Amino acid sequence: MKGCLNILVNLVFYGSIAVAGYLLLQVFLLVSFKVPTNSVLPTLMQGTLLSFDGVILLGYYDLDEVLD
Repeated sequence: MKGCLNILVNLVFYGSIAVAGYLLLQVFLLVSFKVPTNSVLPTLMQGTLLSFDGVILLGYYDLDEVLD
């Protein structure tokens, strides 16, 4: 019984570390934007998902300006 509890605790612990790592990657390394309108036609379609390298993006631009 103790062995099963130990395995369960390890699964929860390492699973939470994996989820936290994934979320950190999504927030800081991969920045995604969705094109909200057709204002950039014909280059991009409405709803197009754009992905940027967050490290480079944060290094060269003020994030508040990019998100506005």
